[in-house]
Amino acid sequence: MSLQVRAWAKLPAILAVVAFLAAAGAAEVEAQTGTVTGQVVDAGSQQPLNGAQVLIAGTGIGGITASSGRYTLQNVPAGTQTIQVQLIGYGRQEQEITVSAGETTVADFTLSRAAIDLGRIVVTGTGAPQEQRRLGHTIGVIDASQLENAPTMSVNEMLSGREPGLVSMGTGGNAGEGARIRIRGNASLAQSNEPIIYVDGVRIDNSGSGSDNLRLSRLDDLNPDAIERIEVLKGAAAATLYGTEASSGVIQIFTKAGRTGAPQWNLAVEQAFSLHNKSRFEPHAGFARTSAQAQTLSEVFRQNLQPFEVFEHNYWDEVLETGTARTASLSVTGGTEMITYMLSGRVQREDGPLGFERAAFQSLVVPGFQNAQDLNELNNLTGSLSIFPVPELRLRVQANYAERYVESIGTGNCTTCPYSMLILSQPFRATATNPSGTAAFGTIREFNQRRQWSEAERFGGSFNANYTPFEGINLDGTIGVDIVNQRRFIDIPFGYNVDNFTGSTPQGARTTVDRNDRDLTLDLKASWDDQLTDQLTSQLVLGGQVLMSRRHTLGSFGQEFPAPGLGVTSAAVIQTATEAILETVNGGLFAQWQLGLDDIYFLTGGLRYDKHSAFGEEADGALYPKVSLSAVLSDRDGWNSEILSTFQLRTAIGQSGLQPGAFDALTTFSPINSTRGGGVQPDNLGNPNLQPETSTEWELGFEAGLFMDRIAFDMTYWNRTVQDLLVARQFQPSGGFLSQQLDNLGTMDAWGVEMGVSGTAINRPGFSLDLFANAAFLRETLTDLGGAPDIKVGYFRYSTWHREGFAPGAHFGPLLDESVEFPVDIFRNCTAPTREQFLDFVSVPRDPNNFIPLVQACGTGDEKLFYAGKPTPDWTGTFGGDLRFGNFTISNLFEFRGGDYTVHNITDEFRRSHSLIGRNVRRTAEVESVLLNPASTAEERLEAAVTYGTELFGLAPYDGFNALEKADYLRWQEASITYRVPEGIVDRFRARSMTVTAAARNLALFTGYSGMDPATNVSVSDGSEGQFFSGLDGWSVPPPRRFQFSARVGF
Repeated sequence: MSLQVRAWAKLPAILAVVAFLAAAGAAEVEAQTGTVTGQVVDAGSQQPLNGAQVLIAGTGIGGITASSGRYTLQNVPAGTQTIQVQLIGYGRQEQEITVSAGETTVADFTLSRAAIDLGRIVVTGTGAPQEQRRLGHTIGVIDASQLENAPTMSVNEMLSGREPGLVSMGTGGNAGEGARIRIRGNASLAQSNEPIIYVDGVRIDNSGSGSDNLRLSRLDDLNPDAIERIEVLKGAAAATLYGTEASSGVIQIFTKAGRTGAPQWNLAVEQAFSLHNKSRFEPHAGFARTSAQAQTLSEVFRQNLQPFEVFEHNYWDEVLETGTARTASLSVTGGTEMITYMLSGRVQREDGPLGFERAAFQSLVVPGFQNAQDLNELNNLTGSLSIFPVPELRLRVQANYAERYVESIGTGNCTTCPYSMLILSQPFRATATNPSGTAAFGTIREFNQRRQWSEAERFGGSFNANYTPFEGINLDGTIGVDIVNQRRFIDIPFGYNVDNFTGSTPQGARTTVDRNDRDLTLDLKASWDDQLTDQLTSQLVLGGQVLMSRRHTLGSFGQEFPAPGLGVTSAAVIQTATEAILETVNGGLFAQWQLGLDDIYFLTGGLRYDKHSAFGEEADGALYPKVSLSAVLSDRDGWNSEILSTFQLRTAIGQSGLQPGAFDALTTFSPINSTRGGGVQPDNLGNPNLQPETSTEWELGFEAGLFMDRIAFDMTYWNRTVQDLLVARQFQPSGGFLSQQLDNLGTMDAWGVEMGVSGTAINRPGFSLDLFANAAFLRETLTDLGGAPDIKVGYFRYSTWHREGFAPGAHFGPLLDESVEFPVDIFRNCTAPTREQFLDFVSVPRDPNNFIPLVQACGTGDEKLFYAGKPTPDWTGTFGGDLRFGNFTISNLFEFRGGDYTVHNITDEFRRSHSLIGRNVRRTAEVESVLLNPASTAEERLEAAVTYGTELFGLAPYDGFNALEKADYLRWQEASITYRVPEGIVDRFRARSMTVTAAARNLALFTGYSGMDPATNVSVSDGSEGQFFSGLDGWSVPPPRRFQFSARVGF
């Protein structure tokens, strides 16, 4: 049953729940209450403000302003009340009002711009809710209401470019493709560098997964329309209270909660179109070698071709199409003083722009087979229920459910994927049954019948109780679960070799992998706030946390089906099955004490004791301390500067860790089968002295508000040292253990600077302009590998290495010896030929394989070890702004990366130089035509040979030559224009608000990089090697442009 059918099948039950909750909100017991309504506008431009929080102090009654700036609060107790309004980017405001029973009171607000807000409440990594002004470490906050009209369709897109130091690293542009996330670079060589993710206090699975050569991020299972805000902890100094596993940072997502009052409905519909920038896809080129071949090619490509005449065919015009995506979401919120609710549902259907239906005028669709598709389908349902039985107690239940289906047209480093093989095709080999001219493995029509897809269901839920038995004392407990059931399929149908080319499993095969993940979180803490003296305050937090994870993976494989239609693994002649179970437990106790002096100076100390099951029951735990200091100097008596109106200094130091895998410390054996029976063989050598990596990080920074807080500027310097770095070592194979063993050997250092500025450039009636910019500098160094040799990262053709004194995963490659006239090693003896020798050699036609470059250090073994740059840029950042005039808002965001930033352009290296799966671009074809044409002169061949050997050569024996490129770029990432429908029209529809938006994503790319896109990456692996597959552009489809049109209506 498809996701769409299942979604409609659940609709009656969903509507019943919504109706019940709405009835609960409408069943308010009549009392002496009134209604408060009003509008919130900008003081300068007089523009209405959307998303402002309006609260009745001490009651729990509140709401959010609509796009018209209007709000309505019902069931407000009669009498004198204090109403408070706050919005990010504006100063807080409150006023006292008198509410009369059965009547409506009007309270309008005019908010002044305030680019800095140190009073914002955060909870991640603080133990208890804290104002940001009290924190000595930096914490990023992303307000989802500010992204309502941005061209974002997933949580990863919400994160991208919003916070300095947080980098979203995409793999490619397939529908549903996710991204890796890095916060302040890499903190480990062997373990995951992904931040840990929490949703409403519950740890969730964020492993990258999916079908072959397609990375899915489980983070994108979540409903972006149900998110209220995202908090980001950037390093060990901030994440100490999360203990072992937190050295790469923490991201916590907070979903929307209910509000008191009558039900408020919000409906959003969106239509999007995606297409690739074809100008970055170089057409295929080739030439006929003989008259007979020229005749065949003339018929295939429908043009008159002669031998050695270079021609082009643009396959991209045929296989790239316009993709579509449709999204609809509906939410309702409301409640009473005793119970509030929120329910949000979302449906998304995406058909990507990778088509593969025709090539060289030939159909790639085969009757009786189902083509591979570029699809992403997602259903979400999120809800929360908050109950306030007494003023001192709040109970909250939160749940989210998702269904997802993703299917991919194979891309990446894959010799059986149609997109990859099209890139490597040679048009001069094209025939009616092999329209792209593949020379190996199979035709793209055959591979287009191989399908790979992923299905997943996800449930997450939590229960939170918050109790304040006495003034200043608060008890908080959360228990929750995250369950992911994912199935991955690779289907090769019987007889798919329709062109009789491929010899790879022509009788078909099927792979199924069923992975079930369960993460359980239990979090308990108590806080005590006390006023010790008139000047001294105290907050003590004590707590504990238990995380239990279980992953159960079942796999089956079947090959060689006896007949068509028998496509399950149990019908195959060759069958194998696999099963793996991994269970881990992590527990920790933590304490934190904060002292405040004059509400200006805040000293915080904390400690976490952590134990992890990876080290066994008898192993000692780990201690992770932290200390921070904050000083809000602008709150001192006598500070009255209008230029530097707000100023906070802060510093922090702390530790966190990263544990090895569950069995890395243990000696293990694996099963083995034979015709004489089963047995076991050595697997993991084991290391009883293994311990977690320890990350120690300190930071120093400030927050400043300039010109009466119209401009905000912040800067942070941070410095991190990772000790006991886990390094995979190969021990003597004579012991029988052939696998590499982790050992605590190394040290890795990193430091960086993060800065941001935002503010209002113009603010006058009917017109305002807000601008922002952020940037982050990163420098990483592998200081010590503990005597281990340099580590080659990945496939032998990749240029990435772990070497002491360089950044992890840095690029190394050969350099041309430019000290000689002809740096071409035609004799393969590391010597340059004379002109006479060269002319004699090319006096007859020669294949380009004869002309390899003469490189520096030739013959020494170090030819390919010249530093060529880092896959991670020195600088990353974004800038942009919002222009508001009349009822329109225009928003833009630009992203940049640069500075010692290198990408290995593997795709074009193959296309320029590989004789069997490559040499299909015009420049190479022109050179090769001269070299092979008997009519060419020796002088012409000499010039062509030098061009090939020095400018076009690539791959063995000098992989990376001519392919390691500077990849600095500027990307116009987001653009949107939103129109707020006038109130008169909105009222006719009995609505609260209406907006329409036209937006675009990945609108333009400005770069000197010659490949399709420097942001694509070759691999999707999450292993110790795969996580460093960055700066490797190989056969991946780049992210497309996307144009979105949406409408939002509030009732």
